[in-house]
Amino acid sequence: MRRLTALLAAAFAALVAVGCNKPQPVNIEFCNHAPYYSKNKDLRGVKARCPHCTHHVKWDTKKCVHKLGPDRKCMGDIQWPESVTCAYCLGRNVCEVCAANRITDGTCFQCKGAGVLPHNVLCPTCGGKKVCYLCNGSGKCDFCSGGKLVLASVDKKRIFEPDEEE
Repeated sequence: MRRLTALLAAAFAALVAVGCNKPQPVNIEFCNHAPYYSKNKDLRGVKARCPHCTHHVKWDTKKCVHKLGPDRKCMGDIQWPESVTCAYCLGRNVCEVCAANRITDGTCFQCKGAGVLPHNVLCPTCGGKKVCYLCNGSGKCDFCSGGKLVLASVDKKRIFEPDEEE
């Protein structure tokens, strides 16, 4: 029994030693959802997390330097894929607002493309434009390009960088 335990411990230690040194793909986290009205600010964005310690890391960094203790750092190698599947459209390249409201032609879901609500009140969702405020009537996801988010072309305003104390 002791031999089996020692053998399992040695095998586990070997697997840990081999797996920790290889660069692993970064975890891309999609934050927030599309605003519900056109007047609300779009706060959607992405952040990167180390695949080894899950700490929030700076965009395009190659090695995590997060402190794990008083005298230890993660130092895990990070691999950046060319693109990831968009979490807002789930890789289907469909507008998040249009899909949630079962709209297929890009019209505004609240006024049904009229621009006004009953009693001639201007539609608060589209602002009278008669089309979906997020995709401008195209029905396509405005955050990615074709269901894939190309990491090299992400708008810098959409990247959430870690705070200094993190």
